[in-house]
Amino acid sequence: MKKSTSKPHPWLSGLKALAARRIIRHANTRKAEIALQLATLAETMPRTEGWIFEAKYDGYRILAIKRGTVLKLISRNGLDWTHRFANVAEALLQVDSEDFILDGEIVIFDRRGKSSFAELQKALSTGVSRRFTYVVFDVLRLERYDLRPLPLLARKRLLESLSSQFPTEDLNLSPVVEKNPKTFFARIKKRGLEGVIAKRAQSPYRSGRSEDWLKIKASFEEEFLIAGYTEPEGSRAGFGALLLAYHDDKGQLIYSGRVGTGFDESDLKQIYKWLRRHPRKSSPFANKLHPLERRGVHFVKAGLVAQIRYANWTTDARLRQAVFLGLREDKLTGQVKRPAANISPHVPRNMER
Repeated sequence: MKKSTSKPHPWLSGLKALAARRIIRHANTRKAEIALQLATLAETMPRTEGWIFEAKYDGYRILAIKRGTVLKLISRNGLDWTHRFANVAEALLQVDSEDFILDGEIVIFDRRGKSSFAELQKALSTGVSRRFTYVVFDVLRLERYDLRPLPLLARKRLLESLSSQFPTEDLNLSPVVEKNPKTFFARIKKRGLEGVIAKRAQSPYRSGRSEDWLKIKASFEEEFLIAGYTEPEGSRAGFGALLLAYHDDKGQLIYSGRVGTGFDESDLKQIYKWLRRHPRKSSPFANKLHPLERRGVHFVKAGLVAQIRYANWTTDARLRQAVFLGLREDKLTGQVKRPAANISPHVPRNMER
């Protein structure tokens, strides 16, 4: 590819001034790859000042490393994935800078502008040509200067200046929110996004997991019927996972996935005792289970209601990251309906297959 026409970089004078004050220095060119900074899971948004907030994207974390006319896209575990995201690599090569390392997430956005990991996995596994988007949220090196010691807000300003060179829609700058975090989180949850990343505004870039970055998931909760189970594995007693379902508008039982976490020993004993007493020979579901989903499954009469927390729905209408919270004795089985308020829009309305 032809190199883009060189232009004076608006950020270069600022970098030289910082270097003169010994705030930053030239990067070690022998080691281009950098260990990623990771977020720590938190239950609530920070309540103190000094934080910025970004949406959590559902994709692959990628470092984009450019030296001259050579660009690499490096995965979280150090694999070279440049060939997998060719359109992103092409776009980054057009950025009018000889040297940078960017941190971001490669995603596929659905028709509502929501990042979809299921669509991303599907595109990669099938080899179907799709336009991947690189959402950039940090710059770690620029014009051979190591920017990691700078406060996050200073790096964001440099990244914003660099983003003016982004030539196509294949490259996006991650929007930042500095005020009204509760409102922002509520909006994220309403849209069905994965969650929020909170970052200390004055923190440097530190490789590894720390509490300078916090991950707050925007999970959903709903009641589901227990309609089957799988055999336990390892040292676990009772059952491995529960098969979950709900009633559609016609009163049919619709399979919606499994839950295998969140149980204590008391839950395992209590639920398994009930399961053994209420077997069913055939599938109670109106929609079909995939062959792997049927393997080792025991069906039961749908007589227990479970409270389930989950992150989202897959494209084949299954719960993602389901966690068992407890049984709902105050709910009748006939009251467990389709969770229309927060179900993913790409799931067919009647869920039938």
